[in-house]
This record gives sequence, structure tokens and C-alpha cells, in this order.
Amino acid sequence: SIQARALDPQAEIEELDPIVAKYLNPSEDLHKRARNQINDFKREFPTKLIPKKDAKKQRKHWSAMNEEIDNLLSGFGMDGVKDEKDDTEIEDVMNMDIDDMLEIDTITKIGTQHPIEDFDTLLKKRSSPDLFQQLHKQMWEIIHHLIEGSFQELSYAKALDCLQYLRKKAIEEEEPV
Repeated sequence: SIQARALDPQAEIEELDPIVAKYLNPSEDLHKRARNQINDFKREFPTKLIPKKDAKKQRKHWSAMNEEIDNLLSGFGMDGVKDEKDDTEIEDVMNMDIDDMLEIDTITKIGTQHPIEDFDTLLKKRSSPDLFQQLHKQMWEIIHHLIEGSFQELSYAKALDCLQYLRKKAIEEEEPV
């Protein structure tokens, strides 16, 4: 019927199949018997209009962001204007100690690439009395991130290793040697 009508707009529409008609027009008796259940369903699961979200932030074309880029680069001394502080920064770099150079990759937070090593490195610093609690919270966030952001089961093993390591460290912190 649909195919014939699509090929020839003048073709007659066939009669509706009786089974389909029965589903489209259920009997009044069925409605009367199910009226209480339908009302209960409507009461438990009300339908309401959900307001539209605010419009997304308008995207800017790269040429319209010249001023913002200039402001960003000016903070790095790349604006073409020579500052007096540039000379002092150069002197600071020239007087830099080898220990200062080695601290470029200082770990400040547990990452997802090597979470156990990051945890150990940060724990060795003992920079605050509640450091273990902070690291414990960060490690749980990493574990959740590994599980939720995992492609299929790819990061589950790492998350399990982190969980086992966190448990071991918690026991050590609770019962020092």
C-alpha cells in the first residue's frame, strides 16, 4: 500500500488490516477496566513541560579573539614590548640552581597515567598533617575516573591495582611499623 502510493500518488489506499485497526481503536470495555490503573500511572508519573536550557555560549571566530590572545601573550612577555622585569627574569634563569631545574616535573596531584607512583611521591613529602586524607580522596577520584572513563574494560586493571594499593597504604597509615 505504501509502496504503491509512493510510486503512484493517484493509487487507492488499501483498507486497513483488521488486526492493526483493533490495536488502533481498542474497545471501550478495555478502557473502563484499566481506568484506575491509568489514573494511578498518571499520578505516579506526571508529565510536565521541561524548560529549555539557556543558549550555549556563542563560539568566536579566531580573528575575533585577537585582543584576548594579545592579553594572554602579554603575560608571557610576548607582546613585543620590552619590560624591565624581562631583564630580571633572565638574570634569575642564569643564576638558577641545578636542583631548581630538576623540579620542573614536580608532582602536585595524582594523575591517571601513573597514579600509584604519584601517590607515593606526594606521600613522601608529608607537607601537611591531613595529607593522607587528601591523597586518599584524590585516589578515589582517580579510581572512579578510571572506571567511568574506561573504554570497555581497558582501565579496570589499573583501577583495581590502585584500589589494592590504597587499601595497603591505609592499613600502613593506621598501624605504623
